[in-house]
Formats: sequence, C-alpha cells, structure tokens
Amino acid sequence: MRNEINQPIEKIIHRCLNPSGYDGRLNIPSGYLRISITDHCNMNCDYCHNEGQKEKNTSFLSIDDLRYIASKTLQYGLAKIKLTGGEPLLHPDCQKMVRMLKRDLSIPHVGLNTNGIFFDRLLPIVSDGLLDDIVVGVDYAENPISKKSQFGVSSKEILNNVLKLKKLIQNVSIACVYDGNKERLANLVNWSLQHEVVLKILEVSDDKIYSGISQKFISMIEYILERFSLKLGMIDTLSEYFGMIANEPNVFFFHSHCRLRECDICALIHIRVTSRGRIKSCILNKIEYPLLPPGDFDNSISKVIHDIGHTPEYFMQG
Repeated sequence: MRNEINQPIEKIIHRCLNPSGYDGRLNIPSGYLRISITDHCNMNCDYCHNEGQKEKNTSFLSIDDLRYIASKTLQYGLAKIKLTGGEPLLHPDCQKMVRMLKRDLSIPHVGLNTNGIFFDRLLPIVSDGLLDDIVVGVDYAENPISKKSQFGVSSKEILNNVLKLKKLIQNVSIACVYDGNKERLANLVNWSLQHEVVLKILEVSDDKIYSGISQKFISMIEYILERFSLKLGMIDTLSEYFGMIANEPNVFFFHSHCRLRECDICALIHIRVTSRGRIKSCILNKIEYPLLPPGDFDNSISKVIHDIGHTPEYFMQG
C-alpha cells in the first residue's frame, strides 16, 4: 500500500539529505513530549514496552520535577504533553500534575493514556476540563479482561467507562494492539463505529526488523475496510492509514515504525521522558539523558534532538 514513487520529489530529496526529519532548529519534534509519570501498572500486558523503561523498580516522577521539566522545555517549542505510564492514574498526584500543566504552565494540549480501570480517579480530572484528549487501552469488545494481561477488569466495564468519558470530553479514543484475530478485532471495530468512538489499531512494536508492513497487518486492514465498507485514507507524512465513513476518519491503522526502522517518521512524532526524569529518542535503544539536577538540562535536550531519526543499531555501533 505504501508507494514512495507517488510522493513529491521534494519530499524524497529532503528525506535523503536529512533522514532524521529535523529541520536544524533546536526544537522538540512537533512540540510533543510523552512523559511517563510512573513505570508502575496494575496490568501486565504481554506486548507492553513501558515507554522503553527497562528497570523493574517502581518509580514516580514528582510534581516538582514534572514542573521543572515542562517549564524548561517550553523554550524548545513544547506545545503538547501526553502523560503515560505504566498507568498514570496510579500516581497519587496525577490530578495535581494535570492541573499544574494546564492551568499553571498553560500547556496548549495535555493528554493522558490510561487502561481505564481507575475511572473514579479520572472523572474529577475530566470534569475540571483539564484534559484535551484521553486514549483508553482496550484490546477486546467482550472479554473477562480488557487487554492481553493476566489480570485486570472486563472489557464491558472499560467500554462503559469510555462511554461515560465521551459525554464529558469530545476527544476520547480507544487504542488496541492487534493480536492476529480478525474476528475478535471486528467486534471491537463494530462497537467503536456504533458508539462513534475513534479506534486506533496498533501493531506490536519490538526489536524485530521487517522489510515492509507485515502481510498479516495488511490483510487485517483490507478485511476491516471491506467488512465495514470503510474508505482508505493515509497520513502521508507519517505513513499511517485510516478507514473513513462519509470522509470522517473512524479507524486508524498504526503499523510498527520500529519494525520497519522508519526512524525518520518517529523523529517527527515525539520523544519520551521516563519516570526517572531521563529523556530518550527511541524505545528500543538504551541511550537516555538526565533532565533533572544535577544533570545538564540543555545539553541533554541537545543530545536527544541529535539522536532522533537514528536507528537502534546506530547507537550499538558507538
């Protein structure tokens, strides 16, 4: 489905000359940071990369450290923060953190990724109008556990929480990781279309290397498009596809950029901050730089921006 020949010649030349996609200014790509406020989670999904945090010890980013990182990064074009984990709602100060980012620092866009279990903790945050978007992780429409985890709560409970959120915030979506079962996925697509909730279907990201989008993932896209009479669309700059009804994107298909080593595309999306206050450009490499004192914040930002667009193998050579 991807055809480089159809891309404008200027884009091909630009990517050849500048594979990282970085335009030479010392700015955060797209002004976007994913910040893990804790690596702790109440689920244990098989595919979880925990934002590239390899350590087993539970850690929590303090609200003062988050304020320091966010306020210092504003001078580097910060415009969007997505709070992640682990499960961010396990952080005792999650609500205070969101309020600080939105009200005190006036971050234009603040989002949150969650597995949806702690709806009682999420409700007051949403009710205060502190979040611009919420992504809820759900893999199945009907299952005793909502994700591919040994423990959790039922899909029915989480999807009911999604519907409650939808009444309070316009931009709420579901993210699911495709497990190879088309019929099971179709049930979740059907639920999302019926309730007009955007669904993001993700391919597993790991250290495997493919020469192209896997045939299994392509076959799934074709199946879903045909089954629900969706029209195919594409986000050209990110090489990502979506299905539309009446020209409205309803279902997104996110193949693994990691497996294709499309690091130039990743460079245009976001970089990550761990719950220990370290910044990294890639979930697959171990290179990360300290943002908190006594580390050199500006030097760390400069280094991570230099790193974006490079493959994990590039760092292994060093």
